Amino acid sequence: MTRAMEMLMNEIRNELKSELKAEILAELSEMQKTEKVWMNKKELAAYLGMSPNTLNKYLREHPNFPVRDMAGVKRYNARRVDEFIEIVHTMKK
Repeated sequence: MTRAMEMLMNEIRNELKSELKAEILAELSEMQKTEKVWMNKKELAAYLGMSPNTLNKYLREHPNFPVRDMAGVKRYNARRVDEFIEIVHTMKK
């Protein structure tokens, strides 16, 4: 494959990735409007697609995980959780 063709393929790939990312973010934004905003730990584990034990391990590894104490009950805000996880994964790259 020629250098020009490789460059064109990379440009197309990057464009498709950007468009796909925008579509996914728009869809997630719409979903968040209808999803429950505040969750307990069990709901959070299900939201993140992990077991409660895995979530407990993740919470121990990330003591600054966003949580709010509401009248003595811990609640997790879906939007803040998503933002936190995005930041953590971005930092690992």
